[in-house]
Amino acid sequence: CLGASRLASPVATITMILAATVGFGYQMAPSPVLEALRSTFALPASNSLLNLSISIVWPPVIIAAILTGKLIERIGIYRVNTLAMILMIVGAGSAVFCPNYASYLAGRIVYGFGFGLVVSFMGAAIMQWFAPKQREVMNTLNGIFPFLGLAVCFNATIPVFNLVQADLKLLFALWALPALVGLVAWVLIIRSDEMGYAATAEGRAAQAAETAALANEGTESGLYTNLLRRREIIYLCLIFVSDFFCVQYIAAIMPAFFVGTAGVSDAVANLLVGLFFPIVGIAGAVLGGILMARSGRRRPILIASNLCKFFGIVIIVGGSALSCLWMMVCGLALFAIGNSIWMPVLYTVILELDDMTPARSAAAFALTSSAGYVAGFLSPLLGGALTDLFAGLSNLKGVSASMFGYTWSMALFSLICSLGLIASLRIRETGPGR
Repeated sequence: CLGASRLASPVATITMILAATVGFGYQMAPSPVLEALRSTFALPASNSLLNLSISIVWPPVIIAAILTGKLIERIGIYRVNTLAMILMIVGAGSAVFCPNYASYLAGRIVYGFGFGLVVSFMGAAIMQWFAPKQREVMNTLNGIFPFLGLAVCFNATIPVFNLVQADLKLLFALWALPALVGLVAWVLIIRSDEMGYAATAEGRAAQAAETAALANEGTESGLYTNLLRRREIIYLCLIFVSDFFCVQYIAAIMPAFFVGTAGVSDAVANLLVGLFFPIVGIAGAVLGGILMARSGRRRPILIASNLCKFFGIVIIVGGSALSCLWMMVCGLALFAIGNSIWMPVLYTVILELDDMTPARSAAAFALTSSAGYVAGFLSPLLGGALTDLFAGLSNLKGVSASMFGYTWSMALFSLICSLGLIASLRIRETGPGR
């Protein structure tokens, strides 16, 4: 059982892992095969239109994340996760039947609603099924899930693509299978919200206190208004925006960037991205959790995170100018560490802010995450537009022009890290080591 918890059901935990892996993995699934996607649906030479396949998921994710709290209140956490997995299965599985790009994007939107429910479900499940002392560990593990999905995406996509004889629609539809396995196990074995910590006397008392707190919070709009008046919440939103703005674009273009600048094959490019981005990211999330627990401090880790991301992008750009593949790989690894060490910290900081009731904590998670998801939606679109702009300004043609556009758009994106750095410098220390 995840986190060596004696309280949480192993089946529920495994289902959470499957849901998170499919959720975060399929979100980036088009990235390793962007050019194949362009040819499959006969798309014009527009990077923004192509990148829409990645960013289109974020608007439904935002809507679903905001609505999850109300859904849990009405139908319970068990049914919310059931609905989430059904939507992801339908959204991913429909790819095999898509006659055109518009219908493929529609399927991605359906999946996005399921993914948004999963993201918020994870936080609710940790709160409900794990005792307070276990939540810091679980928040660290929660920070690993995005990188686990990306690791599967970048390492498995090209081998499976070759296995299905370059059938791109079938490749995307196969993402529904692990979610289907999880759904079957969930429906057959897990049948109640009351399990783990929620089934103990302490958990029931905590649930009763949360219900009372919710009754005293007033309207949902008033709850978000209260949060937006807090400087720390604004800073956390800026940190989230800075991170998602950079990572969504970097992760989307990096396989193609390695192919174009270093001349490696698609398989090698995806292997390098898979090893030095999500795998290093998993190690970074663990490192962030360890540093947070050992030091009792949060703010220095947030500062280090943004510095790592900035210098990581600088090294990638410098490596491309020198045509040095391993310099670019090292820059990607440094960026991955910066992108991951802050996640356990951010989730913990929200819970440590003054006067944070369970209702306010849930709303704060939705608010900060949604701010990041808006940035995640805009990032590939803006990045694609900048790439096309810089490619057009160059005197180069074909792949060389695209690589020129990628390089300069990444250079501009590195400046976004300064937004997160400023917020990290300004935010108040909330840990016991302050």
